[in-house]
Amino acid sequence: REFADRHTLGMTLLSDPGGTVRERFGVARGFSLAPTRRVTFVIGQDRTVLEVVRSELRMSAHADRALAALRG
Repeated sequence: REFADRHTLGMTLLSDPGGTVRERFGVARGFSLAPTRRVTFVIGQDRTVLEVVRSELRMSAHADRALAALRG
């Protein structure tokens, strides 16, 4: 919440410290230094997945494609 408040994003962010959502969305790596794959899910107000961005190398792709999905 502190991150979202500090950056005034205007959207709800999900925190998943227990890894429940990570498991359900299939982005867990298993045993690794980075236990979660780099994936951004944009979820609409009706709870449908609007966009899925999978990129381990192009970090800017996550923001660019997520914003494009939100803008319609």
